[in-house]
Amino acid sequence: MNKLTVLLCFQFLFLATACTPKNRNFVKAKVFALNPGEYIGKRVFLVGKVKKTGPAGSFFVFEDESGRVLVTSERVPRPTSCEESAPVTLSGKLLKTPSSDEAFFSMDSLLECGTAQK
Repeated sequence: MNKLTVLLCFQFLFLATACTPKNRNFVKAKVFALNPGEYIGKRVFLVGKVKKTGPAGSFFVFEDESGRVLVTSERVPRPTSCEESAPVTLSGKLLKTPSSDEAFFSMDSLLECGTAQK
């Protein structure tokens, strides 16, 4: 093998490892209820379904097999258009309200919104 072939192989390996997706920190809804302090301000991912939607898609109740969590969408440029019972994958951060110190999930990216199962 010549030097050019070796160099091209190393460049390919570098690019292949650099382009792989980073690990996503998937969290269950019940974990927020049991230990919210561990997740305040950290990016996490949720996979479940929309249980109930608020007016104009401003918030919804997210549900997975472990429980429910309120999801706000004020950091998303357009309202959430997911139907109730639709499967959903989203990312965001657990934040605290300044007045009451209660935690809520602030969605910043709706990664997937499926069609409701009927």
